[in-house]
Amino acid sequence: VAATEYANLSFETSGKLVELNAAEGQVVEKGTLLARLDTTTLYAAYQQAQYNLRSAQATLNNVYDQLQGHEKDESFTQIQTRAAAEVARDNAYQSKVIAQRNLAGATLYAPFSGIVTHVVNPFIGAFVTASMPQFELLNPETIYFSVTADQTEVTSIKPGQEVQINLDAFSDKKLFGVVKKIAFAPSAAEAGVAYEVQVDLNGSVLD
Repeated sequence: VAATEYANLSFETSGKLVELNAAEGQVVEKGTLLARLDTTTLYAAYQQAQYNLRSAQATLNNVYDQLQGHEKDESFTQIQTRAAAEVARDNAYQSKVIAQRNLAGATLYAPFSGIVTHVVNPFIGAFVTASMPQFELLNPETIYFSVTADQTEVTSIKPGQEVQINLDAFSDKKLFGVVKKIAFAPSAAEAGVAYEVQVDLNGSVLD
């Protein structure tokens, strides 16, 4: 059993967890604030990047003022001065973009509506590492049953086809579904040539 809307969510930066708004088993809506890291240092870096950009832009504006009237006869020294000021401004802008992204990366939002199935650090004050999963989120409305069919079987299966799934653990019960999707390429994890078939379980019935 799998889901098309399933995600392991992680922060883009490392830091101390200072806000936690989701617990295991909680239903959340898309855009819900799940957790936030301490942004004191990150915000200071963003502010400094903004100041550096303003300073670099002011320096560049001053250079432009000094070179007015020399657009067609700039000396080599003037070209170097202008180019250095432009590069410094561009570098300062990129530093600001990076600092802004780092600041935003300290906050986690739910990318879709669903259920929080696992929380790695369920307490405030824990130090979390960038890119390490912190939440598992699953949308139960997108759950499907994944089966494999070999190349001799897949030709007789088509999307929209009603199917019955027999489970060894529940031999006295019948699970019904509809073929949702058939993979275009064979699965590398399977021995031989086998294709994944997604069966939509919404509305299925167990007898």
